[in-house]
Amino acid sequence: MKPKRVHILIISAVFGILVWISVSMSEQYQIAVSVPISIDNIPEGKSIRTPVPQALQLKLRGDGWRLASLLLGSDMKMHFPYQSFRSSRKAITFADVAERIADRPGIQLLDMVPDSVYVELDRTSRKKVAVVLDYTATFREGYGQVGPTTVAPESVIVTGAETLLRTIDSWSTVRGVYENLKAPLETDLALAPSPIYLVSLSTSSVHIRIN
Repeated sequence: MKPKRVHILIISAVFGILVWISVSMSEQYQIAVSVPISIDNIPEGKSIRTPVPQALQLKLRGDGWRLASLLLGSDMKMHFPYQSFRSSRKAITFADVAERIADRPGIQLLDMVPDSVYVELDRTSRKKVAVVLDYTATFREGYGQVGPTTVAPESVIVTGAETLLRTIDSWSTVRGVYENLKAPLETDLALAPSPIYLVSLSTSSVHIRIN
């Protein structure tokens, strides 16, 4: 086959693929996405005491190009200023999210989980609680642990809604797995995140030592 014909075949194949992609991306699709949310402008001295997820699970419909543009966007996070809630019982509703989705023409909100997020405030408070280690350690044959595992700091200050802090007596680390140890181990272990309550911690990790 002559080189010129090979080039023509390659160009034709590439053109055909581009046409197929263009047609496919113009069709309607449904996708499920996890969109982080942020509740902003909380009054000074107040904290949220109700469960608030870190993200909303949304089902969207739109043509392929618009959905791809949404997914590839630099920031999908939704911001909800506290003062923008319209009802006396502050809440993020399906209608609130649909209104923001409507800012992106051609994309429709079909479903949202949870279907609403209630936002109630309480006085901000602070509480010092013990750190609870969550880990397992195994040792090489002939080795074993000498003395207790030490942790620094041994406690953490939790800042959040006063009524919420009454239910918190300790704070766990994430799960740590240490295997086949044959020497003292010193490492940092992250504190577990709070999945649904908006609280802050005085430190994000602790230092542990296993002799």
